[in-house]
Amino acid sequence: MPSPSEVDAYLHQHPDLRVILPVVAKALRAEFEEPAELSLEVYHDPEIEDHYLTLVVRLPAYDQHTMKRIDSVWEKFENDIGKSSGWLTLTTDFRLLKASNGL
Repeated sequence: MPSPSEVDAYLHQHPDLRVILPVVAKALRAEFEEPAELSLEVYHDPEIEDHYLTLVVRLPAYDQHTMKRIDSVWEKFENDIGKSSGWLTLTTDFRLLKASNGL
């Protein structure tokens, strides 16, 4: 987590995500094993005043199936996340691994 205090503040505002998040992260880790990194971040939309949690997958190499794999994990939890008071997205930024920030 690049900014643990910011993530903690978001989870404090949306405690129901504290229940969902570990399960989602475990499923994402099962889909993307080491050396993939998972980085939990609060995304701030630059165009509107909105922010939400983002679980970012970083890989040593990307292919045409990367987003399909992320989406397959998302689909398992879409209903639960949709019912929560906050929001969580699963994505990649197609950046190289950042060993100091990964889970």
